[in-house]
Amino acid sequence: MGVIGYMPVTAATGHAVTLVFPSSAAGATLDFSDNCSSVNCPVGIIDFDANPDLEEDNSDPFFITAGTIHISSVSGGRITGTFSGDAEDYLGNRFITITGGTFDVPLLDDSSFPASRSAPVTRFLRLRR
Repeated sequence: MGVIGYMPVTAATGHAVTLVFPSSAAGATLDFSDNCSSVNCPVGIIDFDANPDLEEDNSDPFFITAGTIHISSVSGGRITGTFSGDAEDYLGNRFITITGGTFDVPLLDDSSFPASRSAPVTRFLRLRR
């Protein structure tokens, strides 16, 4: 499952949150970890100054290395929950703390994103160093 949030800051850029986690039932709490070796670990990225119209931009990503994501509800075609934790930049030089993160989004399947309306699938994540 995945949750993607985007808040425009300028006409071309904004801040994005991407949370990816295994399908979970309401009440589940999953731990973010920077050394997880399982496919069941959640992944969280906070991306500042992202430009969704570019394949590669000058965004400033932070990866959640410790913390939790809690699934509060999965019902009525929606998923809700909270997340918090500590994140660091790609080089591990800068750190931020995320508190009070929430999500309440509709549950959609792949058919909600027809290929003709979406960008081509990228096989890897490009990061600025």
